[in-house]
This record gives sequence, C-alpha cells and structure tokens, in this order.
Amino acid sequence: MPIVWIVRLFFIAALVGTLAFLFSMGFPKQQIKGYAGLSTAVIVFLWLGVEALFDRRRLSLLRSRLEFLGFSPRESEDIHYEPTPRDRNLALAVNARADWKGVPIRVTEFSFQQGSGKSTVKRRVTQAAMAAPDLREFRLRPAGFRATGDLADLRILPSSDKSVEARFARRWLIICPEGGDAFAQFPEPLSEWLLDSPRHESWASADGELSCSWSRTCTPDQAEQLLARLATFLRLYRA
Repeated sequence: MPIVWIVRLFFIAALVGTLAFLFSMGFPKQQIKGYAGLSTAVIVFLWLGVEALFDRRRLSLLRSRLEFLGFSPRESEDIHYEPTPRDRNLALAVNARADWKGVPIRVTEFSFQQGSGKSTVKRRVTQAAMAAPDLREFRLRPAGFRATGDLADLRILPSSDKSVEARFARRWLIICPEGGDAFAQFPEPLSEWLLDSPRHESWASADGELSCSWSRTCTPDQAEQLLARLATFLRLYRA
C-alpha cells in the first residue's frame, strides 16, 4: 500500500478514535461539541500539512527523474486543456521539455479548481505530449455518465454488438472537428489497445501535438509509463 494511503488511514483512525473517546467520557453536550470541533480542526490541519509535504516531495522526485531523462524547464505554458465555466485558478506544477530523436516532447502536471466555497474541488492532471503534425485533430475522452458525470452521457449503449467499433463506442467518446468517420482513423490494433486504457486517461490531437492525459498526479515511474503509452499510440497509429 502506498505510504500516502497509510498516512490517510492513520489520520482517519485518529479522528474516529478521538471522537469516540470524547463521546465515551460523558461530557456535557455543549462541551463535547467544542472538544470535537477543536479536535477535528487540529487533526485535519495536521493531515493537510503532511499531505502537502508528501506532494512537494513527489514533485521534487518527478522533476529530478525528468532531468535525468534529459528534460529541461519549458518556457511555453501551452497545454491541451479546455476549461469549463466551473474551472478556475489554473496552475502548472511541472512543465518540462526534451527532444527524442529530434521530436519535441513535453511532460506537464497542472491543477485547477472547480466549484466555490466549501464545494471547491482541486483537480490535477498529468499530461505528456509529442509533436505529431501528421495526425488529424481529435479528442478521446472516456464515455458514459460514470466517467464524465455529464447528464448528456446518461445513456445505455447496446452490449450485444461485440465488434471493435461498438466496443470502442461504449468505451470512448470521439470528438473530431473535421467530421467524417472519426473511428476510421484509428487502425484496429490501436483501437484494441485503447479498449484496455485506464479510466483516468484521455487523448487529444491538436496544434500539431498528440497528448495523453491522466486525471491524477503521478510518480516518476508512472510518468515514464505515460511517455511509453504516448510512444505506443503513435507506433500503432502509423503502423
């Protein structure tokens, strides 16, 4: 189990244990409310502080690994990101570039906030991209309401059709501004490979770049996996 989850479980157990202890002491109701509120605030404050330390450590290791692989800081802040009206406070935590056999590649981790007040949620995305001017523009995002939370995706696709195209349609939503048969641009080996993609993954081809995005943070090892998936996509697309 990752150390971050061990720390989270520790603080959850500490919070539950503290509240259980306070209620078992038989204090007056008003005193229990005060003690419980104070204890919760202290534990949550410590929890967030420890999580922030772990995140800074992770980012430091990620930058070091990218530097070891030949990446250097990138001046441009262009990324494949289409904000919604709910998004705000976009920030880049990692932004590095390199050349692989003369082809520009980049790795970017960015975050943004959604909602406001107590409903604010911080989203993180790790994105790797490579120059690919020969690809048509498209976006691939996970299909279905469970993946997107969009009511427009609350539909049931027939599962009786086992063809690659039907399975692909149940797994991915293709957005292709050029129109035409969007699915036809993906060779069958690539389509089969994409069917096994993790649910937090999405793809985009725009501005002469192909990008693979994970809606999560990643460790240095996972960043290399992200780059490997990018290379595999291009290899299967051009086969």
